[in-house]
Amino acid sequence: IERTSLVISNVIFILIAIFIAFGILLFFSFGIAEYFSWLTESRIGGFFLTMAMYLLLFILVIVFRKKIISRFADIFIGVFTNMDEDDESKKEDK
Repeated sequence: IERTSLVISNVIFILIAIFIAFGILLFFSFGIAEYFSWLTESRIGGFFLTMAMYLLLFILVIVFRKKIISRFADIFIGVFTNMDEDDESKKEDK
């Protein structure tokens, strides 16, 4: 039960963090687009430059997806391994 509650609480925390990060990213994107619009003196140009920036980021994520996936897998394995070690130490204490 303890492991399940930890996993569920971590998932809830991650969902809340993603929601907040999305809001920050949205307003940041509008700010960057307005800045690029000011630089290019074209509102459409500013928004297209912002889109190009995100497209480049998307391409980088696709190119390096195997490295990114393996890093996240290592993190998850570490989290679950630490939970197993904590469970074993609690059993030894009893």
